[in-house]
Amino acid sequence: MDDALPTTSPDESEDDAQILKVAKERYILAQEAERDDFDECRKVQDFIAGNQWPEEMRREREDAGRPCLVMDHLSQYVRHVVNSGLLRDRDIRVLAMSGDSDDEVADILAGLTRQITQTSTAKVAYETGLRHAVSVGWGYWRVRVQAIAGSQSGEQEIVIRRIREPRMVLMDPFCEYPDGRDSKFCFVFTKMTVKEFENDYPEAGECQSWGSVTKDTILPDISKDSIIVAEYYYYNGDTLQWALCCPNKIISRGIHHGNLIPIIRVVGEEFELDGKQRKRGLINPSSMDAQRTYNYASSSFTENVALAPLAPWIAAEGQLDQYVSEWKDAHRIPRPYLRYKPTSHQGQPVPPPQRATPAGIPEGWQGMMQNIIQDTQMIMGVSQPNVLGTGGIPVQSGIGIQAQQEPGDVNTFHYIDHWFGSIEQTGRVILAMVPHVYTTEQVVKVVGADDVLQTATLNPNLPQPVVKQIGQTTDGVQKVLSTSYNHMIGRYDVAIATGPSSATKKAETNKLMVAMVQADPTIMQKAPDLVVKSMSMAGGDELADRLRRFLPPGTTDDEDVIAVQKLQQFAQENEQLKQQMAEMEKIILGEREKAQTDLMKAQMKADGDLIRERHKGEMKLLESQIGHEGALELASMKAQVDLIKNERDNIIKLVLGKLQDDRQAQQMEQAEEQLERVDGEYPESQEGGTP
Repeated sequence: MDDALPTTSPDESEDDAQILKVAKERYILAQEAERDDFDECRKVQDFIAGNQWPEEMRREREDAGRPCLVMDHLSQYVRHVVNSGLLRDRDIRVLAMSGDSDDEVADILAGLTRQITQTSTAKVAYETGLRHAVSVGWGYWRVRVQAIAGSQSGEQEIVIRRIREPRMVLMDPFCEYPDGRDSKFCFVFTKMTVKEFENDYPEAGECQSWGSVTKDTILPDISKDSIIVAEYYYYNGDTLQWALCCPNKIISRGIHHGNLIPIIRVVGEEFELDGKQRKRGLINPSSMDAQRTYNYASSSFTENVALAPLAPWIAAEGQLDQYVSEWKDAHRIPRPYLRYKPTSHQGQPVPPPQRATPAGIPEGWQGMMQNIIQDTQMIMGVSQPNVLGTGGIPVQSGIGIQAQQEPGDVNTFHYIDHWFGSIEQTGRVILAMVPHVYTTEQVVKVVGADDVLQTATLNPNLPQPVVKQIGQTTDGVQKVLSTSYNHMIGRYDVAIATGPSSATKKAETNKLMVAMVQADPTIMQKAPDLVVKSMSMAGGDELADRLRRFLPPGTTDDEDVIAVQKLQQFAQENEQLKQQMAEMEKIILGEREKAQTDLMKAQMKADGDLIRERHKGEMKLLESQIGHEGALELASMKAQVDLIKNERDNIIKLVLGKLQDDRQAQQMEQAEEQLERVDGEYPESQEGGTP
């Protein structure tokens, strides 16, 4: 019963007696306005439960031993409308409606609404309300605030709950909207035993039941051992207040979260009668009469077939006298053979016993039953698709069957449209509660339009609707590090987006994408993540995220993917620079080796020329000294000098070859040793004498 927790203290200027006085007046007013609909609702509920025969007729037939069959054909049409609505996607969108509101905050509020509907079993509440609207004419569900189980800080959450009995709610009979958004008051009744009431509210004392306010109450299932307590929602000026009360006492009261009554009504079909607004569903007096007629026809058909005389056996006199017991039970007991006594007439043998032609099935009753089914479908505005098309040819394509279903769906679409409107009003109620529930900075879970669960920070203390903290990552990429939202700035409203379910849309999208890939295989290079994401398979989202990271630059606006692409580009450029530097280093080393080799060659050539000139001078000096007497020795010395010159040249060539093999230090040492050896074999001391 503590569904609506007060956000502030109630207005103490209001007197409890005055509140109860107005509440009882409104209760009586609403009860008289809803009496006819409540009576009809009770009959429909009884009819759905299987009590489809008039009591007097059923008693007469049962006393006479005649069948009273119940062949329910109405529930299938109710299920068809309800399930066709459940198969449709219904997404509550939030719209920024003022200049100081923000679209990003609207998306967060829409995601919060999706999270509330998914985690609070809203589907059950929606299905119950639609089923009641389609069957009896109207239904309800509610939005409530409750404490989060296990929360140490007293946090609360918004949930959606169903109302199982439509007759346990009384709403302002003068409201105009089918969803009750303009209602000035509303009662939600709860039936409990007296003992339960005393345990839950020990300080309440002696309280009356709302079922005792009038003698002819319309509230269901009233007994002496039970008490009905009301949650009474009403406006005090522009402030929505609530009171948990009995007709003679207010147990507790307070100011409600938000300014919208959290009880949502969904209406099936409306009409006016004698100045009253009446409601009805598919199961109404007309369709119930058609069902009763079908039950009567089915019972009569079965009775005629069951009571039709059995086809007798035709036998000649004396053929069965000895086997009477076998033939007497032949219609009940299957026997492998039947014996008879052969007889003759005027010398001619008489044929064996034969069964006469059985009585025919009453075709009139069959035709009547078929006509009743068609009349029932016409009354309810629904039809089953015929598997036979024009000329009796079977319809096999889905498009053909869908075309036959469309007239029935159009005839009953107002049920679904009213249901969508009530879901839209549910979004408004949630939107009105959010500022009173999320009053401090906290992190909440939101569900995106793609059904992906995300995290958002709500902070009502921010100076503007959206505050983003921008910084740089360790890689030097600038990105949004965190975002906070102030949901209390600006005005927002809701709208509902409808269509096929998300699973159906995903399957259709995948079919189209596969067809596009088959027509243009390059799409898998340009958008492989989108193709994979459209597939309903385990790990599809993870694979799509991984593929998106390898997309070519400029093909996505995802900041994380762009950052990864930039890092990959930087890594490639860095690798290219490393390769270029390695090549330049090789070139520089090669040029250095070449320069060193040329320098050594020039130095060795200069040293060789110097030695050669010195030897020439020495030779001339010797020639002038020894004259003709030493000509023979001079020739010998020239030969020796030529040999030394050749050896020196060979050594130089060998040194140059080894320098080219990247052995610079060793080559230099060897070259110097060879030069020293040559100089040692021909020392400078020989310049002044004969060797």
